[in-house]
Amino acid sequence: MRAALRFPQGVGKSGYFCYLAPMTANGPPSDALLTALYDGIVDAGGLERALGLLAEQFHCPSAALISFDAAAPEADVVSSAGMFAEPALQRAYNEEWAPLDPAPRAFAALSFGSAASAGMLFDAEYLGSCAFFHEFFRPSGFEECLGANLSSRKGHFALLGVQRGADRRAFKRSEIQTLEGITPHLGRALQLRRTFVRLGVKVDALVETIDRLAAGIIVLGSEGGEIHVNSAAREIAARNDGLWLDRTGALHAAERALVRICADVRAGGAGGIVCVPRREEARPYAVLAAPLPAGAALAGADRGAPSLLVVIHDPDARSAAAPESIAAIFSLPDATARLIAALAEGVEAKSYAEQQGITMDAVKFHLKTAFAKTGLRSQARLLQAVARALADLSARRRADE
Repeated sequence: MRAALRFPQGVGKSGYFCYLAPMTANGPPSDALLTALYDGIVDAGGLERALGLLAEQFHCPSAALISFDAAAPEADVVSSAGMFAEPALQRAYNEEWAPLDPAPRAFAALSFGSAASAGMLFDAEYLGSCAFFHEFFRPSGFEECLGANLSSRKGHFALLGVQRGADRRAFKRSEIQTLEGITPHLGRALQLRRTFVRLGVKVDALVETIDRLAAGIIVLGSEGGEIHVNSAAREIAARNDGLWLDRTGALHAAERALVRICADVRAGGAGGIVCVPRREEARPYAVLAAPLPAGAALAGADRGAPSLLVVIHDPDARSAAAPESIAAIFSLPDATARLIAALAEGVEAKSYAEQQGITMDAVKFHLKTAFAKTGLRSQARLLQAVARALADLSARRRADE
């Protein structure tokens, strides 16, 4: 049965409210509500606190943010406070009763920023036969919902619902006007939260990408403290072998030339590359120090004090030449890929043949196969191509994985 919608005074059959009167009942949003609401831009807990304060303002036991997809149609509780925040109740709604709830579609039909109560939108006859109302909503302790359309985009709606129990009177038009005075803040906070979430996802993806690089990457702020140090750089710094980081994340080097170049970058210079000696027989690090593009935006610093990008190349750190990776990258047979992986690790062709119990003719056959597949004509060029591919595509794994 379709919901029988009523259109009281102030509501047209298009479903759009036209209340223009100033807020009267309950008053404007409190400072605490606005603080919690805008805290919710970056903190989900702030959003829940705002919903709780909103429920209190309307003397209701619960409030919830609902995501509604009109094309499905499908509704889900995104955040809630009070009774609707109980896990069992929220799970039952999302998994079983949401498709039968007529309120989200009705509230989505309102214009942006408008509000209404279920008692105004649905007539008594419909509510008397509504399974959702009698089998879920009322048994859960609710009697009526006050809702608002906070935003819509391509058929996806953000809706607010404030649920009252039977212990208080029906929502009045003055309370609807009050909620409509709050909805601009709610809509703006949700829009900003979506933007921050998208930026957070982007930053997390970039950080994960940098952490998978074989080169050590250090981004230092204008005052020397770290903005980000990737996994490879932390491993290098932990060796305390020519390079190290102090407790603030500032970079230190035994090679004074690197210290001078870093200072030059902070003074506005272009930076450069320095070889940093290491102990014993290890080959020196090659270290690039350069000003970071858009450094002021990233570091929150003055334009005159750029951030510093440090890239560390460890010539003794090689990506494992996994035969599976080589086979996939160059479309080589497995046996050929195993030979190329061994050669890339520095194993001599004759030693590999002896280890595998094959002849040198078999080794030559595999090399010819690799040359034919890659279009290369020498073993040196083939191994260079393999090294470049592995450096680009081999994923580092974090120590905690």
